[in-house]
Amino acid sequence: CSQQVQGITLFGTTGEFVHFTIEERSRYVALLAKRSRAPVMANVSHSTLDGALMMAEEAAGAGIAAVLVTPPYYFRYTDESIEAFYIEFASHIAKWTPIYLYNIPSFAGEISVAVVERLLNTGMFAGIKDSSGSWETMEALLALRESRPFTLLAGHDRIYARARKAGADGAVTGVGCAVPE
Repeated sequence: CSQQVQGITLFGTTGEFVHFTIEERSRYVALLAKRSRAPVMANVSHSTLDGALMMAEEAAGAGIAAVLVTPPYYFRYTDESIEAFYIEFASHIAKWTPIYLYNIPSFAGEISVAVVERLLNTGMFAGIKDSSGSWETMEALLALRESRPFTLLAGHDRIYARARKAGADGAVTGVGCAVPE
């Protein structure tokens, strides 16, 4: 295949990360970080702040390129709670590795565009993977880039081609695991 990936994301939601223990996730992240020739971004999402912090610290120590984190999953949280979660997370992790917000409202609380903007304006976040599948959300995120640069990754295959054409930086895709070209 002449196509190349520009990085590998481990334990995205397509990979059903919730079925692995923290220890297993940490072990696989460390192994991939050590063996991969491509940069590795690890999803460190957890239902608790402490769990996400523990995995992020271990992933950063293993030498990954970045972490990806959803709001705590299962329950729906207010914008204020989601923002507070991310600020607390970043206050511990941003000094070690870039952090990407992970918006996937079908599995975790939705990160509103207003919260994304406030979080990006802190300077503690490198970008966002938007897996909402909403073209309106993608358009709003593309518009945010006019005032502040950040990496914007499409996480929903249905809108990837359109998002890329409109200016998104790339995709983190489950389909790409089977068909990288």
